Amino acid sequence: MAAMATRPQAKAARLLVLLLATAIASGLATTTVVSASVLPACRVADVATANRSLTDWSRSVLDTTYRLTSTYVPRDLRSTVNAGLNSGYLVRSFVIPDLKAMARAARAGGARLAVQSAYRSYGTQKATFAYWVRVSGYAAALKGSARAGHSEHQLGTTLDFKSYGRTAPWNYRDWGTT
Repeated sequence: MAAMATRPQAKAARLLVLLLATAIASGLATTTVVSASVLPACRVADVATANRSLTDWSRSVLDTTYRLTSTYVPRDLRSTVNAGLNSGYLVRSFVIPDLKAMARAARAGGARLAVQSAYRSYGTQKATFAYWVRVSGYAAALKGSARAGHSEHQLGTTLDFKSYGRTAPWNYRDWGTT
């Protein structure tokens, strides 16, 4: 019964990804840049998210308050090569078909994509956040990075993209114009 309940959610998630890819490829998507200084203050805590099993990924709330455990590791991680994208990155297996369709649509629209980041383990996210703290301080790191356990990358369903052959998106003032 639980598996049947997640099928419509997975289909909706796939549709959303495909619609986003189509909007990007057709140039319909616009980018709005919000200054970090206008963002509201966030509450920083370490509360285990209520939906933290591997099958609850679509309902897992992760933010500056809610987190996954350090032992949360999807068992079905696959290389982004299987979606026709660059290697070295992992996503959950059910993401591959939609990711493949998105990559194909982007290429057809003249916007070839490359993966900058995908699944990150708890330990990798801990090191990533520590890096941003060293670079810009704790308060700034909280605005642009997630503490370990608080990143959706740990779910295995989140990716950061860059333009193929270009630099990371956070190294541009407005990546939407590249």
